[in-house]
Amino acid sequence: MDVEGVLSGLHELLRRRVDLDRPRFESRWDRTEAEFRRWLNGLPGQISPLTRDLFLLQLACEAFEDPSLRSDPQVQRLVLAGAAGVGEDLQALPGGPRYRVLRRQVTADFQIWYEVEDEHGRVTTHVFVE
Repeated sequence: MDVEGVLSGLHELLRRRVDLDRPRFESRWDRTEAEFRRWLNGLPGQISPLTRDLFLLQLACEAFEDPSLRSDPQVQRLVLAGAAGVGEDLQALPGGPRYRVLRRQVTADFQIWYEVEDEHGRVTTHVFVE
């Protein structure tokens, strides 16, 4: 999803979820969006949409003082759209073994934690860092 789609999607999700009057909500959102755009425009090169979206989520969690946003299923669907989901296959390294994703979550430091199962039924965890 493009930047504008993620921004508008997260704005809509937060508006429904966050318990603030509209002016206070919009003020926090405007500051969050401005900081995100400054960060994005200051990058020396391209980054992945996943890294970009995780940083936006981090800013939103800080601005709205709600770390539980990381675990909201709708927020995760939006922000982790480019990441392997539950029931999908994940390959940690090119040419490496494939794993079936059993669970995933966004960690406190905004990385992606997976619980995965290999072809032999062994379960392990993996933290994905871009």
